[in-house]
Amino acid sequence: MLNANDLQRTNHSKWRFLSQEARAACIVGSMAELEALTRTFLVTLSQEINAGNHRVKDLKQSLRCLAGDSHFESLRSTNDAESLWQRRQFLTSLEDCAEIATLPIPTKGAQPPLDGKTLTPAHFNRIWTVLDIPGDPLPALAIQPTLTKLKGLRNDIARANLPCEEVLHTAGTTVPAIEKYMDHMTDLVIHLADNWERYTLDQGYLQQATQR
Repeated sequence: MLNANDLQRTNHSKWRFLSQEARAACIVGSMAELEALTRTFLVTLSQEINAGNHRVKDLKQSLRCLAGDSHFESLRSTNDAESLWQRRQFLTSLEDCAEIATLPIPTKGAQPPLDGKTLTPAHFNRIWTVLDIPGDPLPALAIQPTLTKLKGLRNDIARANLPCEEVLHTAGTTVPAIEKYMDHMTDLVIHLADNWERYTLDQGYLQQATQR
């Protein structure tokens, strides 16, 4: 990014090309890394819970919906009335369920509670709500518009909705603007890592979580 910015004074055509490529790489790469990191956190959490042999009723109330994920999904396609009502009864008694909790870890598709779409602030709100993580899902208010902006730019570039040159001539796509977005993304990644470490160490997914 800095090299591309310096070239503006010496070789404008080369600067324009390198600046465009650098900005596009920052946008697509940072969003891809954020998605991979978030998925990794969710998968490792599910693995930890599954390995702990915890009863469904011992999980935080909001987290039990993940333990019942396969039953919720089956309601979409179940035509047999007997099976349908059995599953409904099971899902309405999760607070008393002594079965060992098994959280989903799909080999394909999105890792619940994600939905496979490009990450937005709403996804982190959902994760914090479902897992009952203390504190705010985003470390600063400024990260919300940044994430929303990068989501739109990432989709336009990666899906070729518009030529890359056109995308990077829209408002908020200058080199200084992208550098600011990358600072925000760094803050978000650090925030996620810190909260995830604390949540897992404290076993924050259990009703009787460890207080540190």
